[in-house]
Amino acid sequence: MQLLEITCLGKTLRLEGSMAGWQELFWDDQCVSQINANVDNESFLHEFSLQSEEGELNVELNGSLQWQPFALQFQLLVNNELIHDNSLNEKDIEQRRVVIGKKQPMKFSFIGIAGLGLKLLKSAKVIKVLFAAGSLAVYSWLFSIEFAIGLIICLVFHEYGHIKAMKYFGLNN
Repeated sequence: MQLLEITCLGKTLRLEGSMAGWQELFWDDQCVSQINANVDNESFLHEFSLQSEEGELNVELNGSLQWQPFALQFQLLVNNELIHDNSLNEKDIEQRRVVIGKKQPMKFSFIGIAGLGLKLLKSAKVIKVLFAAGSLAVYSWLFSIEFAIGLIICLVFHEYGHIKAMKYFGLNN
């Protein structure tokens, strides 16, 4: 469950955790700190370092977490300087806007269409259907649609007889 999301040094700092006790701290979708589920106390401390133009930055997120009723108090320190000091309760969690993911626009690609076409042509079933549809079209153009459908049905029945005979004699198809 996402417990906290704040901006830190221009990027998103996100704290996720569970009632079992584990916590993970993400900075710009990269896990920078973890607390395992065997911790019994309510207080937590996440520390990690970042490299910047000014040198190394020591980031610390500490606080306390209570699940029933939900209460989160936290402090964010960068190089021992207080950046955020806040608390969240049940109402804050309930009113939080959930973003499921941004939908990517569909892109048309000739290479993608060609790749899909090659995959379909590798399938014997697709080739059989294409040949059957082509045969149906040609026979209905030359004769009639009734004749074409009857002929295709006879061909399918005939070929099914070959499969039955192969199974009867124990051959693999």
